[in-house]
Amino acid sequence: LLVVTGATGLQGSSIIAAFLHNPDFRLRGVTRNTGSEKAVALANQGVEMVEADMSDEGSLDKAFENATHIFALTDFFAPFVSTLSPTAARDAEFQHGRNLARAASRVQTLEHYIWSTLPSASSLSDGKIKVPHMDSKALVDAFIKTELGGPGGLRAKTTFLFVGFYAGNMAYPMMQPAGVGGRRKYMFCLPAAGKTGVCVVGDVQKNLGAFVRAAVERPGLTRGRYVCAAVERLSLERVGETWGEAAGTGEVVYAEIGLREYERLWGAWGTELGLMMKFWAELGERNWSAGQRDGEVLGMGDLGV
Repeated sequence: LLVVTGATGLQGSSIIAAFLHNPDFRLRGVTRNTGSEKAVALANQGVEMVEADMSDEGSLDKAFENATHIFALTDFFAPFVSTLSPTAARDAEFQHGRNLARAASRVQTLEHYIWSTLPSASSLSDGKIKVPHMDSKALVDAFIKTELGGPGGLRAKTTFLFVGFYAGNMAYPMMQPAGVGGRRKYMFCLPAAGKTGVCVVGDVQKNLGAFVRAAVERPGLTRGRYVCAAVERLSLERVGETWGEAAGTGEVVYAEIGLREYERLWGAWGTELGLMMKFWAELGERNWSAGQRDGEVLGMGDLGV
């Protein structure tokens, strides 16, 4: 039994699609509202849909009952949108992640826990750069390793899954290149050098499920390890060019701007995303790595994706 949290979202729906026709698995989707259009559509495809609240461990206990595999994720940006407070959003996501992990640790039938996370900007930069939506997930990693890391604990059953940059992020205003007059040229302005590399998952709804399926099929390799769900590593400049090719626009010109200017343009969103890009730029090749004690991060080649 594979239980998928956030079943109607981008990541969860990709996992369900990857396992939907696998006769070895029953699927249970977890959502806040089983009456939503997306939840009903999944139920009509044979997915058992249940409601749970990540703030309520009791509801998670019921949702996880008899699970052999669990895909778990949290959402930083929902509380961020409502509060525009990165601190409040970080705290909410950390609490939800702990609740999920504690509930999973109580499931006697559990064999494999796949936790959707991101690199720890704070740890990897030695505390110089703190990116709340990354660090909140990494705090959950640390909780699993320390509080649930004993013999037979959740840590040994967990695949820590880094999910790369979504291609769909380019649709958001703060990421989308801007047209320059009527010249069929576009400016792609971000607070990092154009050569800065980033791991890209591409179309998350199509690609993420393949990584999770591969991780589940290779538990001896992936449990207790970090996996990066990325199909390629691109420079930010190339990300902009790829957007232009896909959108059929004219030339896309990359321009680095300062973090302060990016914040002036986009407010709290500019701060959150700008710090992420500053981290990517300063860490270079290490910006999608785990801590030294966690070993090398497995990629698509290791999993045969």
